[in-house]
Amino acid sequence: MSSRGPLIKSTEIEKGMKRAVHPVNPDAVRYTASLGDMAGMRDMGLHRCRLDPHTESTVIHYHLNTSEWIYILSGTGTIQLVDSSLPPKQIQPPYPITEHPVGPGDFLGFSVESAPSHAHCLKAGSEGLEYICGGTKTRLDGCVYPQLNKTLFHNDIDNVEFGMIEGTSLSVSTHLPRVVENNMMSLSPHHPLLVAAEIDAALKPNSHPLNPDNVRHSACISDMVGMKGLGVHKIRLEPNVESTTIHYHLNGAEWFYILKGSATLLLIDASIPHHEGFKAFSDATWTSRNVEDAKEYQVEERQVGPGDFMGFQGGLTAGQYAHGLRAGPEGLEYLCGGTRDTFDVCCYPQKGITNMFESTSETTIWAPVEASKVPKDQEA
Repeated sequence: MSSRGPLIKSTEIEKGMKRAVHPVNPDAVRYTASLGDMAGMRDMGLHRCRLDPHTESTVIHYHLNTSEWIYILSGTGTIQLVDSSLPPKQIQPPYPITEHPVGPGDFLGFSVESAPSHAHCLKAGSEGLEYICGGTKTRLDGCVYPQLNKTLFHNDIDNVEFGMIEGTSLSVSTHLPRVVENNMMSLSPHHPLLVAAEIDAALKPNSHPLNPDNVRHSACISDMVGMKGLGVHKIRLEPNVESTTIHYHLNGAEWFYILKGSATLLLIDASIPHHEGFKAFSDATWTSRNVEDAKEYQVEERQVGPGDFMGFQGGLTAGQYAHGLRAGPEGLEYLCGGTRDTFDVCCYPQKGITNMFESTSETTIWAPVEASKVPKDQEA
C-alpha cells in the first residue's frame, strides 16, 4: 500500500493529471491520473481521464489478456465499435465502424472473452469528456489495433513495452496461444454499453450478511455486460447508513470512487502481527488477532466526497487499512470494484470473524469462521 494511505482526494487527483499522447496515434491526447498507482495497487489499473472536445482517447483496439471498462463522469461523446472477430477471408480491414452516443452515468465493459467482437475507441463531443476507466493488470498483454493490422505487446504491472508486430489476434496465436483461444470462445457476446437509466433501474437493496442494518442498493454493472475477470458495482446508500462491516481482503484488491454525496471513511489498523513460522502466521490470520483485542481497535474517520478515490490492495498487509463507509446526511452514490479470484478471505476484525469464499461460474460458497471457535491447540 502507498505510504500516503488508501485515500486520494479529488484535489490531489486533479494535480496528478498528466498529458499523455498515444504511441500509435499522436492525435489521440488525453489527460490522465493513475488512481491505482497513487494508492499503491498492484493488481488493477484505474485511471481518471479527461478528453478535450472532439478528440479521441486512443485507437480502435482490444486486449488479448485483460478486461477493460469505462464509466462516463461528465460531458458527452461517442463510443466507436468494430467487430473484428470474423475470419480474414470474410472481411478485411478497415472494418466497418458503428457509433453509439454516451453521456454521464453510462458504463462500457469489454470482457477479454469477447474482445475481438468489440474493438473500441472513445471520442469526446463538443463539451469534452471526463471518465474513470480500469482493468486487470498482467505481465503479458497484447493490445490489438485491427484497423491497422498491428499488435503491441506490453507488461502492465512493470510498465514495460515489448514492441509492435504485424498482425491481429487471428495471426499472432504463436505468441499468446492460450489467450487467443480464450478470446474466441464467446459465441454471443453481450453488448458493451449500459446507459445510466438501465443501471439505475437495476439497483436492488441488499443487506450485509453480518449486519442486516447495513442495506445498500447495488447493481453489478460488470456482470450486466458479461465481464468475468473483475467486478464493478454502482451503489447507493441512504443517509447515515454504512456500506458494510469494517473488513479487509487477504487475496482480492478493492477500490471505491465517490460519485455523489458525502461519507465518512472508517479505518482501523488490524495488521497481522509478525511471527516466525507458518503455524503462528496461520493462527494470526484465522483469529485476526482475537476477539478481546477487537474491543481495543481505534476507528479513524476521514471525510470523503465527490471525486475522491480509495484503493485497497489485498495481501498480508491489507489489515493495516481495514475499512468501511458511512453515508452522510444527504446519502451517497459511488462505484466500487475489485479483482475476482477463485478463492478469497475476507476478515472482519471487530467481529472476530473470517469469511472464506470460493467462487465458481455458478455460485459463491461462504464459510465463516469465528475466532472464538478456533481450536485451543491452534491458538498462538
